[in-house]
Amino acid sequence: LPLRDMADYAIDIVAPDPAAVAEAMIAYAETDTLCYRADPDEPLHARQQEVWEPLLGAFEAAHGITLVRVSGVLHRPQPPAAIAALKARLLTLDPFALAGVEAMAKLASSLVTALAALDAGQEEEPQALWQAACLEEEWQADLWGRDEEAEERRARREGDFLRACGFARLARGG
Repeated sequence: LPLRDMADYAIDIVAPDPAAVAEAMIAYAETDTLCYRADPDEPLHARQQEVWEPLLGAFEAAHGITLVRVSGVLHRPQPPAAIAALKARLLTLDPFALAGVEAMAKLASSLVTALAALDAGQEEEPQALWQAACLEEEWQADLWGRDEEAEERRARREGDFLRACGFARLARGG
């Protein structure tokens, strides 16, 4: 994800209709990685609770919303008030910041992670958020072994996530 490509995307796609982009991004809130957990009797669930719950709780407090947590793979819709608040938040972003947040949400499969990275204070926080979003991948790699191609792919995605974060923060003036 070169910065020039993100800038072109922001100008050509996002700027003409930011509301459409924000609406499309709501899908990441409806199926946010941080909200979908393993079954409570599985060891992965405890790790997800340990890593994801503090992030999700802090995000909810910062945005005045509550998101539904789901154990298993069956979809459950998020509360309409939470979706409306997240959409309103997205609409406060200029096209460049919105393009960066969209890239982060796609890479992390998490709108929560993307918005938290945009608002994070320290340089290392976006990296920690990325690592949290990859918790299940790491869990599987630790359990079944590491695959060189998968590791390279994840490293590329991490670099793209961090560049998108930097891009969005620059657009915001921070």
